[in-house]
Amino acid sequence: MLIALLLLSCADAIRGLYLPLVVSELFGRPQLMSYLWSIQAVFELLFMTLAGYWAMKYGSKRIILLGGACALLTYVIYALSSPLGLFFAVQPVYSLSVSILYGVAMGYVQRMFIRHTGFGSSLFVFISQTASLIGYLLPLIIQGISPQIFILPIVLVSAAPLVMGSVLYLEKRGLRAHE
Repeated sequence: MLIALLLLSCADAIRGLYLPLVVSELFGRPQLMSYLWSIQAVFELLFMTLAGYWAMKYGSKRIILLGGACALLTYVIYALSSPLGLFFAVQPVYSLSVSILYGVAMGYVQRMFIRHTGFGSSLFVFISQTASLIGYLLPLIIQGISPQIFILPIVLVSAAPLVMGSVLYLEKRGLRAHE
């Protein structure tokens, strides 16, 4: 599960670094990023509590999968060189993803080590920092600044549910074996 969170965080790091460059390249107005970041921040505040509620009701892993699906949709829209309006329209969707990644996922990691005060939080920060490093280095394999850079997050986010799905499957199988 920690590997899946690392994959999702790597994709987020790539987006954080390259989205401003791609927006400037596509639309020729770097100031548009101020509006995109502002929309994202407002919706993150709204979705943070909602994501936590959903995690309590439906389970953290399922909600983390939902966050991955939201991120995947966003990266596909970016990679397709979509019109500016779609970049704005997808911001609330991505905000839900970020709210889940930095709210629900952090809580999930902390609960994994409930008896070791602070270790879960430290591990989540380690995952985030490692993801930033990997996310900043990975795009070096693609030449230039173009929307195709978002193929990397698409691949990373697509791999994360496979990892999470196998964790869910193994947990269910283990529960059945104990019954």
